[in-house]
Amino acid sequence: MNTQQICVELLDEGTIVYRPVSATHIKDMTFTIEGIIPETETWAFSPGEIVECKYHKFIHGNEEITAFRARTPDEIANLQKRHQHDTPLEEIASGRRTPPSQ
Repeated sequence: MNTQQICVELLDEGTIVYRPVSATHIKDMTFTIEGIIPETETWAFSPGEIVECKYHKFIHGNEEITAFRARTPDEIANLQKRHQHDTPLEEIASGRRTPPSQ
């Protein structure tokens, strides 16, 4: 699994604001939020929470992967089951397996 930045909404800011945070990619557009919330911020999702993401187009035209909802325990269990049954090609595509050398 690889770590990358995703955007998480900050709450109680008076306007819609997002901040980039580290997250571990699980599968497809599902990530685990990492890091520590600064004392002066309230994040929409907490570190350790598994979230579903989508691409969000910001006002300046850039598209970023953005957390939009927490995964339910049932969804997480189903993801883990599917993860156990991935084909070798799916494992290579997700970065969990190195392609064979030629």
